[in-house]
Order: sequence, then structure tokens, then C-alpha cells
Amino acid sequence: MEITFENPIYLYFLVLIPLLVVVHFYSMKHVRRRALMFANFEAIERVTGGEVLPKNYVLLGIRVASLTLFVLAISGATLIYEIQSSAFDAVVAVDVSGSMAAKDVLPDRLSAVKGSLDAFFNSLPPGSKTGIVSFSSVSAVVKNLTTDVNQVRLLASMLQPQSAGGTAIGDALFTSTNVLLQSGRPKAIILITDGQSNVGIPVSEAVHYVKNNNVRVFTVGVGTTSGGGSENLPEVSFTLDEETLKTIAGESKGAYFNAGDANKLHEVFVEIGRESGQKKERLNLIVPFVFLSFLLVFFDWSISGTKYRIIP
Repeated sequence: MEITFENPIYLYFLVLIPLLVVVHFYSMKHVRRRALMFANFEAIERVTGGEVLPKNYVLLGIRVASLTLFVLAISGATLIYEIQSSAFDAVVAVDVSGSMAAKDVLPDRLSAVKGSLDAFFNSLPPGSKTGIVSFSSVSAVVKNLTTDVNQVRLLASMLQPQSAGGTAIGDALFTSTNVLLQSGRPKAIILITDGQSNVGIPVSEAVHYVKNNNVRVFTVGVGTTSGGGSENLPEVSFTLDEETLKTIAGESKGAYFNAGDANKLHEVFVEIGRESGQKKERLNLIVPFVFLSFLLVFFDWSISGTKYRIIP
């Protein structure tokens, strides 16, 4: 939950609050000097309700609150909060490049992913659609969006690492977003990779495309920062590039998860299944804040004539 402002420049008017406090106490000091000129303090007590020289903290609080609410209103205050959607659409984009055969995650990175994806599929709300995109040096749609989770589960289990080729994360994001374009529900991409993008569309360009289509990306970094070799290339160490994955997740309002072992992968996919279905709602606070501000002004006027009145 957060509050954003359409016109944050107007927040500078909040500096008027300390000025209001200073003016209030200055006026009270002036009133005190005038009140001491009264000879009949018993009459003053009857007027003020018992306190001869009230400081009118209540009026000060009302006026500060009214001014604050009005400034927040003209600044375009908007409350953004998340609700759990009954269903959502997601594309699981799985890296099948040679680096995913590294054995720093047992039995190897890709096998650990396939063995843990069930946790994500099982967490999908009824009616959700999911698809699969695989990528190495190029990306390919393995399965378009469908409610047939068992079919998607089967196709995911059949993914195999490519013996050669690079890792085109940008291409994977473009392809996955295109699969989701027709969806009218909350959209998410679960990007599973070691983060070493080295070919294809620049990641920055792909992230811009993702954001323009209101897709959240949950990145899963598979592997360890120390890296590991594969069966075919035991002498080569494939390390995890977390920075790229954190950037993608942060820019798209998703989340980054590190999965250094198979057990952690299972936990990660359960968490992603829960978070993917969250939908952001916006509540414009301008009208409520203006209404409350003027309500406090009228309340101020009404009680100023009671025991909070200023003694002449």
C-alpha cells in the first residue's frame, strides 16, 4: 500500500503548517495581554468554560488538519493498494541455454526447476491461464495461454537444455508479453534463468515493452553466485547474474527471488503463485480530502463561538 501524488510540487505548501502554529501562539500571546486587562476574571471563567486563558489547542489541531488535507488534495493524492484477484494469466519463461545445465544446483539447474514448477501450477487460482516460453539464443512459444494446467505441466517437464547458444532474456520478455497481450486480467511473467543475457534484444528495451503493457515480471535466479560447471563443460563456471534480474523485477513492479537449491525453488514458486494474482487498485483521494478539509473548516467556525472563542 502506498500513496502517490499527481502534482507533488504542491506539497511544498505544507511548509505553511509551522507558520500557522507560530501565528496561532502569537495571537494567543496577544489575547493574553488583552485578557489581563479585564478586572472581572470570574466573568472570563464563565465565558471560557473554566479556563481563564485557554491556549485553544483544539482549534490549532483542527486548522492544521484542515490545511494538511487541503494540500494533499491539491497535490493529487492517490492511494494504491493490492487485492487478491480470483484468477490471473501468467507465462512461465524458462531458460534452456547451456548454462542451465550447471550443477551448482542439484541435479542441475534446469532439472531442479522442472521438479519444482508443480508448486507454482498447484497454487494457481481456478480459471487462471498459463503458458510456456523457452529461450536460449532465441525464444519460442512452447504453449499459448490455456486453463489446462496438466498439459502445461507435461510440456514443462519435457524441456531440455541446449548444448550451445547464448541467453536472450530480452527476446524471452518480448515473446512472453506478446502471449499475454489479449489478456484482460492481471498479467505476470515468471522468468526463470541464471540472468546471463548475452544475445538478442537489449534487456532495457524489453523491460520498457513489458511496462507499457502492464505486465509484472517475477524473476527467479537459479544458481549460486560462485557458479558451477556442466557435464559437457566441467571446466567452465556459469555464475548467477543477480543484478540483471533485480533490475527487471524492480522496473516492472514484480519481485526477484534467489533459488540456490531445489528446496528454495519450491518455496519460491509457492510465493510467486500467491503474489502473481495480486491486482493493484487506485483510489483517488482528492474529493474525500477536500470534503474533510471543508468539514473541519465548518467545525472550526461552529466551535469558535463556544468556549474556544477569543476574548476581546
